[in-house]
Amino acid sequence: MSLIGLITTLSSCSQDEDLVISGKLPETKAYSTAEIQQAKELAIPVSELDNMSEDIKEKRAASIILSDYIKLEGNQYKLAISEQEAQKLGVAPNLYEVIKAEIALTNQTILEYLEMGETIELCDIQSVSKAYKNGKLELSDNTSAYSKVAYPSGTIITTGQEDGTSGFTTEREHTKVLFRCRTAAAPTPIYRCTVTAWGEKKIGSKVGNAITTTEITVPIAASGSGVYATLTFATSDSNGGFCNWQAQ
Repeated sequence: MSLIGLITTLSSCSQDEDLVISGKLPETKAYSTAEIQQAKELAIPVSELDNMSEDIKEKRAASIILSDYIKLEGNQYKLAISEQEAQKLGVAPNLYEVIKAEIALTNQTILEYLEMGETIELCDIQSVSKAYKNGKLELSDNTSAYSKVAYPSGTIITTGQEDGTSGFTTEREHTKVLFRCRTAAAPTPIYRCTVTAWGEKKIGSKVGNAITTTEITVPIAASGSGVYATLTFATSDSNGGFCNWQAQ
């Protein structure tokens, strides 16, 4: 996965008593029709193609194809297509097994959360997939967009199922943290975001999908200034994921 950044190079020189500063923005890359189509099939902004490994591309492609057949039954997800039928759609047997394993892990984690008394918001994967493929969902390059207020913000990246961490020092106006989460490749990723401050941990958990960004808002236990809030982000995706966060 990649984080989309913009680097501006400034060069300066001194001429007598005048300081001359010139800046030049990098050229915008032109993408081919094939690249644009591949990005659409992977449900990512085309600008992220170059920095995504071939392994993740293959897994994402399989996830996007099979998302049409992932049904939510109660609090469990079911892959309602056989390996043979999936092959006809272009999904190799090994990738079919990878997707099945990711879904099984999601189902197991949901049950564990419920047993611990935690709440988790589920996602209708099939509906999201069909909306995307019918042109009713649009992707944006600006995955880090928040409000215009200059509140603390950052990015947490994981490469597996470990907790990624970040944090900030609170101000009185901060009451919550918005996490905008994305998966590397899994079709049914569970995201778990926490905010620990004032000696209390608050948790937000949702099942996402391989197509859209999943937003999770987690409250801060109390309001006030000068307290360090520790943030964590984790996903059930064995390939990892990332989130952009901002205090609000």
